[in-house]
Amino acid sequence: MFPTPEQLAAVLTQTIAASVPFKLTAGLHEAIRYTNPVTGFTHHGFLNIAVATEAALRGEDVERVAALLAATDPTALAELARTSAGTWRKFFISFGTCSVAEPAESLAGLGLFPPGLG
Repeated sequence: MFPTPEQLAAVLTQTIAASVPFKLTAGLHEAIRYTNPVTGFTHHGFLNIAVATEAALRGEDVERVAALLAATDPTALAELARTSAGTWRKFFISFGTCSVAEPAESLAGLGLFPPGLG
C-alpha cells in the first residue's frame, strides 16, 4: 500500500536534486516507522522522513536515506532530530494527517515536543 523505504528514498533524493519541495500524506500519524496492528500495514514515520531528507541534502547516498526511512530505533532517531540543522524544512514542507494530537503526542513521547500541547 505504501512505498518501500527504497522507493521513497529514490523519490526524496531525486526531488531534492531537482530542488522541488514536497508534501507527503497517508499514514503519517507517528514520528517513527511502525506497523499498524489492525491493518498490518507498515507506515513511514514523519520524523524518519525529516532526518532522511536532511541526509539527502547532505549528499548521503540512496541506501543511507533508505536506511533512515526504515529505522525504528526511537532513541537514535530522536537524537538525529535533536542535532539536526533543520535544513530538511526547506524541502519537506508539510505532511497530511487525520489528527493533530497523534503527531504531537508521538513527538512528546520522544522528548521533542512539550507534553500536553497536542
